[in-house]
Amino acid sequence: MREAGTRQRAHQWLSTLVGPYLPRGKRDFSFRLYEGEGITRTGEGMMFLSPAQGEVIGVSPEFIALRTGETRFDVITAPSVEQPLSIGQRVKLRYYDMRRFDGSRVSADLDLVDESAGQSAVADVLRVRLPIAWPGRALPPSMRMGAALMPQAQSRAMMTLVEALEAQMCDSLRNVPSLLVDAGARQVRIHEVPVEMLFGKPVPGSGMAAIHVTVRTRRFAGSVELGFDEVSGTFSALLNSGAGPAASQNFVGLQPSDVANLLMERVDDGRWRLVQTEAVEETAPPAPGAAQPARRNAQPPAPSRRTVQGPWMLLVLLAAIAVAFFATDGAGLFHLLGP
Repeated sequence: MREAGTRQRAHQWLSTLVGPYLPRGKRDFSFRLYEGEGITRTGEGMMFLSPAQGEVIGVSPEFIALRTGETRFDVITAPSVEQPLSIGQRVKLRYYDMRRFDGSRVSADLDLVDESAGQSAVADVLRVRLPIAWPGRALPPSMRMGAALMPQAQSRAMMTLVEALEAQMCDSLRNVPSLLVDAGARQVRIHEVPVEMLFGKPVPGSGMAAIHVTVRTRRFAGSVELGFDEVSGTFSALLNSGAGPAASQNFVGLQPSDVANLLMERVDDGRWRLVQTEAVEETAPPAPGAAQPARRNAQPPAPSRRTVQGPWMLLVLLAAIAVAFFATDGAGLFHLLGP
């Protein structure tokens, strides 16, 4: 009931803030609640939050409220925001959205799921898949086109490893591949069972298949190798930070749940839960007296009256002097100018 209690408290708190921000005559409003779980809780259930932009209208020790529309608001639990926000600040918000190794959105495939397939199909689509293919492997719609370029599994051990990691959940939302993506993994390399061992006598360690990724979090940075030994039927994890022999940690005899717990404790730092905020810069009006940009097709300024009349008056004066000179053979001019 923690979630219901949180939402009820958020609604009560927000109700005391929204009055001045609602249009005149309106009292109804809606809000999305983000609790740092990678999803939001609404009156209709759980969903990934789309990005938003809004103004901070309230800050408390438990919540931060933003107005994102005429009657729409976002409420975020305070620990889910890394950078402090202040009332009146305008920010862009980017919430967690589950991604694949190539950066594509997992939830984008929901639009391609046949509604008749049911809820189980939706849950299967939202599971992050390792980019490893083999004949007959079921992949979500957006991954099928690139299946031919993926590493190809050859052994049953590799297929078992991939399927077990994809089926194992690390928390209520993410499976093992999703955790690796959130930790920075972008490419997957595979180490297959040697061909000579595929048909030879199995001995411990000879049926080992493994995948390699590189991750970087505040808790661990380096390579992660997850393996499955078909002979013993157990999994293993090798963490190597590359900082000398002592930096290599090898864990053997594991089950899929042990692998998930190990990654949660030693690799995942929880920062994927945080809301990414970016301040929106307000455009300041031009300062008085500042030069304005020329407008297209603007007419040139009209010349001043003094600028136009000055040369004509000089010509008239010169003409009068010339007439007086010729009319008096110069005498009138000399008389005009003085003795």
